[in-house]
Amino acid sequence: MDHRTPGTLVLLCLTVAFGGCFSTGDGEEIERYYRVSVATAPSRLDPVPVSIVLRPFSTDEILDREGILFQISDVERGYWTTHEWIEPVAGMIRSALAGDLERSGLFSAVHLFENEPLATVAINAEIHEFGELDGPGGWYGVVDITLEANRVDTGELIWRSRIRHEEKAAKRTVVETVRALGVALGRVSDELKAGLVVGVR
Repeated sequence: MDHRTPGTLVLLCLTVAFGGCFSTGDGEEIERYYRVSVATAPSRLDPVPVSIVLRPFSTDEILDREGILFQISDVERGYWTTHEWIEPVAGMIRSALAGDLERSGLFSAVHLFENEPLATVAINAEIHEFGELDGPGGWYGVVDITLEANRVDTGELIWRSRIRHEEKAAKRTVVETVRALGVALGRVSDELKAGLVVGVR
Protein backbone atom coordinates (compact mmCIF):
# COMPACT_ATOMS: atom_id res chain seq x y z
CA MET A 1 0.00 0.00 0.00
CA ASP A 2 1.38 3.40 -0.95
CA HIS A 3 -0.05 6.57 0.61
CA ARG A 4 1.34 9.87 -0.73
CA THR A 5 0.84 13.44 0.43
CA PRO A 6 2.39 16.03 -1.93
CA GLY A 7 5.13 18.23 -0.60
CA THR A 8 5.84 16.97 2.87
CA LEU A 9 5.33 13.24 3.27
CA VAL A 10 5.64 9.88 1.63
CA LEU A 11 4.33 6.97 3.70
CA LEU A 12 4.98 3.41 2.57
CA CYS A 13 3.44 0.37 4.29
CA LEU A 14 5.14 -3.03 3.97
CA THR A 15 3.38 -6.20 5.15
CA VAL A 16 5.67 -8.62 6.97
CA ALA A 17 5.12 -11.92 8.73
CA PHE A 18 7.21 -11.67 11.86
CA GLY A 19 7.04 -9.97 15.23
CA GLY A 20 7.82 -6.53 16.57
CA CYS A 21 5.49 -4.70 14.19
CA PHE A 22 2.02 -3.16 14.08
CA SER A 23 -0.70 -5.81 13.95
CA THR A 24 -3.38 -5.75 11.23
CA GLY A 25 -5.70 -8.00 13.23
CA ASP A 26 -5.46 -10.96 10.85
CA GLY A 27 -2.10 -12.33 11.94
CA GLU A 28 -0.05 -10.15 9.63
CA GLU A 29 1.89 -7.13 10.80
CA ILE A 30 2.89 -3.83 9.26
CA GLU A 31 5.99 -1.71 9.44
CA ARG A 32 5.57 1.88 8.27
CA TYR A 33 8.30 3.76 6.41
CA TYR A 34 8.47 7.53 5.97
CA ARG A 35 10.34 10.06 3.85
CA VAL A 36 10.30 13.77 4.62
CA SER A 37 10.52 16.44 1.93
CA VAL A 38 10.17 20.19 1.62
CA ALA A 39 7.37 22.09 -0.11
CA THR A 40 9.15 24.96 -1.86
CA ALA A 41 7.71 28.38 -1.02
CA PRO A 42 7.93 31.44 -3.29
CA SER A 43 11.02 33.52 -2.54
CA ARG A 44 11.50 37.29 -2.58
CA LEU A 45 15.27 36.87 -2.85
CA ASP A 46 17.14 37.82 -6.02
CA PRO A 47 18.86 34.95 -7.88
CA VAL A 48 22.65 34.71 -7.75
CA PRO A 49 24.92 33.27 -10.51
CA VAL A 50 26.50 30.46 -8.47
CA SER A 51 26.23 26.69 -8.57
CA ILE A 52 25.81 24.76 -5.32
CA VAL A 53 27.02 21.32 -4.28
CA LEU A 54 25.75 19.55 -1.17
CA ARG A 55 28.45 17.32 0.27
CA PRO A 56 27.45 14.25 2.34
CA PHE A 57 25.86 15.33 5.62
CA SER A 58 26.86 13.93 9.02
CA THR A 59 24.63 13.16 12.00
CA ASP A 60 25.01 12.82 15.73
CA GLU A 61 25.26 9.16 16.73
CA ILE A 62 21.73 9.11 18.15
CA LEU A 63 20.34 9.52 14.62
CA ASP A 64 22.14 6.49 13.17
CA ARG A 65 19.15 4.21 13.89
CA GLU A 66 16.37 3.47 11.39
CA GLY A 67 13.52 4.06 13.84
CA ILE A 68 12.09 7.56 14.16
CA LEU A 69 13.51 9.22 17.26
CA PHE A 70 11.15 10.55 19.94
CA GLN A 71 11.88 12.54 23.09
CA ILE A 72 9.64 12.45 26.16
CA SER A 73 11.77 14.52 28.53
CA ASP A 74 15.26 15.95 28.91
CA VAL A 75 16.50 12.54 30.05
CA GLU A 76 14.27 10.08 28.18
CA ARG A 77 14.45 9.26 24.47
CA GLY A 78 13.56 6.28 22.36
CA TYR A 79 12.87 4.98 18.86
CA TRP A 80 9.66 3.86 17.22
CA THR A 81 9.95 0.18 16.32
CA THR A 82 7.16 0.19 13.72
CA HIS A 83 7.78 3.66 12.28
CA GLU A 84 11.09 4.01 10.43
CA TRP A 85 12.75 6.31 7.93
CA ILE A 86 12.90 4.80 4.45
CA GLU A 87 16.55 5.86 4.13
CA PRO A 88 19.28 7.17 6.46
CA VAL A 89 18.43 10.56 7.95
CA ALA A 90 21.55 12.31 6.61
CA GLY A 91 20.89 11.37 2.99
CA MET A 92 17.18 12.06 3.24
CA ILE A 93 17.66 15.58 4.59
CA ARG A 94 20.40 16.31 2.07
CA SER A 95 18.17 15.27 -0.83
CA ALA A 96 15.22 17.29 0.53
CA LEU A 97 17.32 20.46 0.85
CA ALA A 98 18.91 19.95 -2.57
CA GLY A 99 15.48 19.64 -4.14
CA ASP A 100 14.25 22.80 -2.46
CA LEU A 101 17.34 24.78 -3.49
CA GLU A 102 16.94 23.64 -7.08
CA ARG A 103 13.20 24.38 -7.25
CA SER A 104 13.73 27.86 -5.78
CA GLY A 105 15.40 29.05 -8.99
CA LEU A 106 17.83 31.17 -6.96
CA PHE A 107 21.00 29.41 -8.14
CA SER A 108 22.54 28.52 -11.50
CA ALA A 109 22.57 24.81 -10.61
CA VAL A 110 22.40 22.50 -7.60
CA HIS A 111 24.58 19.35 -7.51
CA LEU A 112 25.20 16.46 -5.20
CA PHE A 113 28.71 15.42 -4.17
CA GLU A 114 29.47 13.50 -7.37
CA ASN A 115 29.36 16.74 -9.41
CA GLU A 116 31.47 18.92 -7.10
CA PRO A 117 33.91 20.07 -9.87
CA LEU A 118 30.95 21.84 -11.51
CA ALA A 119 30.09 23.84 -8.37
CA THR A 120 31.37 27.11 -6.95
CA VAL A 121 29.91 26.83 -3.43
CA ALA A 122 29.88 23.72 -1.22
CA ILE A 123 27.48 23.07 1.65
CA ASN A 124 28.41 20.90 4.63
CA ALA A 125 26.02 19.99 7.43
CA GLU A 126 25.89 18.25 10.80
CA ILE A 127 22.45 17.14 11.95
CA HIS A 128 22.07 17.26 15.74
CA GLU A 129 18.39 16.43 16.11
CA PHE A 130 15.63 15.28 13.80
CA GLY A 131 12.55 13.70 15.29
CA GLU A 132 9.54 13.91 17.55
CA LEU A 133 9.28 15.91 20.78
CA ASP A 134 6.39 14.95 23.07
CA GLY A 135 5.26 17.95 25.10
CA PRO A 136 2.24 18.67 27.33
CA GLY A 137 0.72 20.78 24.55
CA GLY A 138 1.18 18.21 21.82
CA TRP A 139 3.80 16.57 19.62
CA TYR A 140 6.38 18.58 17.71
CA GLY A 141 8.71 17.94 14.80
CA VAL A 142 12.18 19.17 15.76
CA VAL A 143 15.08 19.95 13.42
CA ASP A 144 18.46 21.06 14.79
CA ILE A 145 21.25 21.37 12.22
CA THR A 146 24.52 23.20 11.64
CA LEU A 147 25.03 24.34 8.04
CA GLU A 148 28.19 25.76 6.51
CA ALA A 149 28.89 27.13 3.02
CA ASN A 150 32.40 27.48 1.57
CA ARG A 151 33.83 28.42 -1.81
CA VAL A 152 34.97 25.24 -3.58
CA ASP A 153 38.16 26.73 -5.05
CA THR A 154 39.55 28.52 -1.98
CA GLY A 155 37.69 26.99 0.96
CA GLU A 156 36.69 30.48 2.10
CA LEU A 157 33.82 30.46 4.60
CA ILE A 158 30.78 32.22 3.15
CA TRP A 159 28.15 31.50 5.79
CA ARG A 160 27.64 29.31 8.84
CA SER A 161 24.74 28.90 11.23
CA ARG A 162 23.24 26.44 13.69
CA ILE A 163 19.49 26.41 13.11
CA ARG A 164 16.76 24.86 15.24
CA HIS A 165 13.04 24.82 14.47
CA GLU A 166 10.13 23.19 16.26
CA GLU A 167 6.82 22.75 14.45
CA LYS A 168 3.70 21.54 16.26
CA ALA A 169 2.00 18.50 14.72
CA ALA A 170 -1.71 18.79 13.90
CA LYS A 171 -2.35 15.59 15.87
CA ARG A 172 -0.44 13.33 18.23
CA THR A 173 0.43 10.84 15.48
CA VAL A 174 3.66 9.90 13.73
CA VAL A 175 2.21 10.86 10.33
CA GLU A 176 1.41 14.39 11.49
CA THR A 177 4.78 14.66 13.23
CA VAL A 178 6.54 13.78 9.96
CA ARG A 179 4.48 16.45 8.22
CA ALA A 180 5.57 18.91 10.93
CA LEU A 181 9.19 17.89 10.36
CA GLY A 182 8.75 18.75 6.67
CA VAL A 183 7.54 22.24 7.60
CA ALA A 184 10.41 22.73 10.08
CA LEU A 185 12.94 21.56 7.50
CA GLY A 186 11.44 24.02 5.04
CA ARG A 187 12.15 26.84 7.49
CA VAL A 188 15.73 25.62 7.76
CA SER A 189 16.00 25.65 3.97
CA ASP A 190 14.67 29.21 3.81
CA GLU A 191 17.41 30.35 6.20
CA LEU A 192 20.00 28.47 4.15
CA LYS A 193 18.86 30.15 0.92
CA ALA A 194 18.95 33.60 2.52
CA GLY A 195 22.42 32.96 3.96
CA LEU A 196 23.75 31.80 0.60
CA VAL A 197 22.31 34.74 -1.35
CA VAL A 198 23.77 37.27 1.09
CA GLY A 199 27.06 35.42 1.52
CA VAL A 200 28.00 35.20 -2.17
CA ARG A 201 27.28 38.83 -3.02
